[in-house]
Amino acid sequence: MNTQSIVNKFGTANLVKHIGNWYDCFIFSISYEARSDVIWRQLLVDLKQSQKPVLSFYNENHDYIEEFLSKAKNGLEGCAHTPIGLISNRPLASFDIIKNTINKILNKPSALSKNDQAKPLKILLDITCFTRETLAMLFLILKEYLPKGSVIRCLYVEADYVEDAGEEYEHTEKNRSIDVDHEWLAKGIDDVRFIVGYRGEVSLLAKKHLIILPGREETRTCNIIDRVMPDKITIGRTENEEGRSGVEIFGKYARAREWIISYCTHLLSEKNIDINSFVFSYKDPWLTMRNLIAKAQDGENIMVSCMNTKIATIGVCMAALLQKNIQLIYAAPLLYNRINYPPAGKVIRMFDIPTSLEFSSVLVDKGGSGPDAIC
Repeated sequence: MNTQSIVNKFGTANLVKHIGNWYDCFIFSISYEARSDVIWRQLLVDLKQSQKPVLSFYNENHDYIEEFLSKAKNGLEGCAHTPIGLISNRPLASFDIIKNTINKILNKPSALSKNDQAKPLKILLDITCFTRETLAMLFLILKEYLPKGSVIRCLYVEADYVEDAGEEYEHTEKNRSIDVDHEWLAKGIDDVRFIVGYRGEVSLLAKKHLIILPGREETRTCNIIDRVMPDKITIGRTENEEGRSGVEIFGKYARAREWIISYCTHLLSEKNIDINSFVFSYKDPWLTMRNLIAKAQDGENIMVSCMNTKIATIGVCMAALLQKNIQLIYAAPLLYNRINYPPAGKVIRMFDIPTSLEFSSVLVDKGGSGPDAIC
């Protein structure tokens, strides 16, 4: 098997054994989620001893963030920690902040100057708690600015409702009995926009093909459909939905997907919209990338909305950088369920992405690749 396509799975308690001191820099997102501090707490001893750069991003315009920012600052005291504030409703400004930070912190010397002689870097990236928009922008910047031969090692902490992982994991009684009225993750849509750097190559004559990778937020997904008004819709299903029973996560994905299909059926009768499906993976970015590219036909304007895991989001980003007619869109939510958000699970998934992969070599052109609102 190609080592680039391997996704490793292990218990959170075994992180240090799997990582050691492999990395040159650690990057994560500060969040209200309990999963936000799982990785850095496990790495704390090495982070203090080695003084390797630690970059944390957070949305400074969220009124609740101060509590969690203070928690991270206090916990990482004594480390080479640099917290960076972003503005979630100003993606162009956030893109510039991320780019300038990466250049400033990791430029030792001229490491990010695209000099082939620069030392390759090993970036440890906790993708768990970034917004999908911020993660996509950060991924693009790292891919484009890190020196040749660098590697991005992605870590993802699963939530407590994800599949059984043998002896290392079991669902808690509290989680099994959780009130379904509290299970929503986010509500409403503040804006639907293209993600900076992922505008694709658009043809004014081509039909709009909306590809959705649904998760558990069916209402937001249907709002996206209403705003985009596509000519064709493809709704993804996770690779384990068929032939597997009794696992909570697949039931939730399947129920949300059926709800969306039911909604789209009305569009089919009213507006003659073509509806299709394809298989993607919530745990394997390479499978998601390959299947999405296969679905993205030439001659169409492909608009992709990933509402699934951050692992699936990385797969979508890779596909968009390889397939020029893919555009990525993001639906900014009005409200997050901070109080009843799923707790951290005990499983971590890890995979490497070499920067030498043949992705787009052109960064965002701000004249034509900004985060234009779709409506």
